[in-house]
Amino acid sequence: MNTATSLDRYEIVREIGRGANAVVYLARHSALNKFVALKELLRIEAGDETAAARFLREAQLAGSLTHPNIVAVYDYFEHEGTPYIAMEHLERGSLRPLVGQLTLAEIFTVLEGLLAGLACAERHGVVHRDLKPENLMLTDDGQIKIADFGIAKASATATTNLTRTGLVVGAPAYMAPEQARGEETGPAADLYSAGIVAYELVTGQVPYSGADPVSILWCHVHEPLPALSLRKPDVDSRLARWIECLLAKDPSRRPAGAREALDELRAIRDEVLERPRPARPPRRIVTALVSPLNFAVLLVVALAAVVLHAMWLFAVAGAAYAALVGVAYVSTPSRAAETRDKTRERPRRDREPAHRSFDT
Repeated sequence: MNTATSLDRYEIVREIGRGANAVVYLARHSALNKFVALKELLRIEAGDETAAARFLREAQLAGSLTHPNIVAVYDYFEHEGTPYIAMEHLERGSLRPLVGQLTLAEIFTVLEGLLAGLACAERHGVVHRDLKPENLMLTDDGQIKIADFGIAKASATATTNLTRTGLVVGAPAYMAPEQARGEETGPAADLYSAGIVAYELVTGQVPYSGADPVSILWCHVHEPLPALSLRKPDVDSRLARWIECLLAKDPSRRPAGAREALDELRAIRDEVLERPRPARPPRRIVTALVSPLNFAVLLVVALAAVVLHAMWLFAVAGAAYAALVGVAYVSTPSRAAETRDKTRERPRRDREPAHRSFDT
């Protein structure tokens, strides 16, 4: 499409993304002067009602979900037989470029937003089925929004099954075993995909890889999960167990729902990021105790006591050393107290939220 084109009530500014089946443009709503992401369905063959119906269903499912962690859908329309979806535009793009670079506090922020959005979808009976970092968008204040419900389905619907049982859809690296087998999927499949995202954020790589999609799907179904501790030795054991629970092969062994998984994650976050650090003596005291001048005075007085056979001078030496330590402590300026923000731990509750650490 020519980027100078206007269609319906939108003016196309530029292309901002392209996939196998759709292209996304930055567009401006002419009447509202509002920028949106405009998604155009590609490759509609004559009489291909399934592709168009799937695209319309994406707009309907995503449009029914109103939540801070889900990309908002504003509009659906057709122009010269081609369907379009107008969605919330997020300038920062997807999470993908930040994978492997986030701090632990930031990882918790991402996973909390992901699970909160999934809990909303679950309440409305919607299963995403294609969760991956490319479909997690960043807001200006560092929050996460779930995007691209292109192969989502209503988990309890009497409508035509547009993605039939037996048809494998989704990204192989993030696909649940039951989804890889082409079986019916529910919210537990999204939790598995969320577990893969969590595994990748912590270790920098997905648990299973292969030369082709079939070999990756085989691993999801049959291969034991590579232990997180082998790829990230310093991973917290509680977080590792939580991720491993999400990645159980049997859906019934995963958390009962996204809300339960979110509650468990928050409890782990509070334990991991808010636990007290080991107490250490104040640096000013240590500096005063090991001061060369103080040691020199102590040594001179002690030597005098030995030479003069005056044992009472040892008491004088001790008193003088203690006095000099006190003087050094008082005269040394105290360092500004470091907040836990600077140590990459979760700030105290009266400080900025943890997600601020990866804002632009």
